[in-house]
Amino acid sequence: ACPAGPRAQSTNYIIDRDVAIHARDGAILCALVVRPPGTSRRPAALEFTIYVDPDKDLQRLEYAADRGYAGVMAYVRGKGCSPQRIVPYEHDGRDANSVIDWIAGQPWSDGQVGMMGGSYDGFTQWAAAKFANRHLRTIVPVVPNNPGNGLPMQNSVFIPANYAWIYFVTDNRTLDYSTYDDPKWAALPR
Repeated sequence: ACPAGPRAQSTNYIIDRDVAIHARDGAILCALVVRPPGTSRRPAALEFTIYVDPDKDLQRLEYAADRGYAGVMAYVRGKGCSPQRIVPYEHDGRDANSVIDWIAGQPWSDGQVGMMGGSYDGFTQWAAAKFANRHLRTIVPVVPNNPGNGLPMQNSVFIPANYAWIYFVTDNRTLDYSTYDDPKWAALPR
């Protein structure tokens, strides 16, 4: 189980790290939440991702908080503090739907959730949208990937960079740059 993460409050943000979110099937997901100070209920900007990069994630959520949103970076099962096995794509729609419901039930939430992000995070938005959650107001997918069309191949041609990607996202709870940046993949387009 995820231990309750530290809460930090500065004059600019309220930050909750390693927030445990229970999916409907009992899996535990992990999230980082950044909000403007105060007690106002506000809409949430959610990114549901397999890419765990704590420093970059914090910056992205601060950007959302600076614009009046509660920024939520929720990680797919197995990433961050989630104890589950990492299985890209399989549970993302249902799990994102659970995260949206969790956000809507928080005292700082006004019940409105928008999703954003690109690549894998674009895919998770489409996966979440198929559940038609009444709290999901908008999605802003950028270059969403979708298995079978560009991943792992495009026009029946394998894209070699995708071979490194699976190790990059599944070797540990964050990202495996040592494998992804290995010279054997360096000549491959990304």
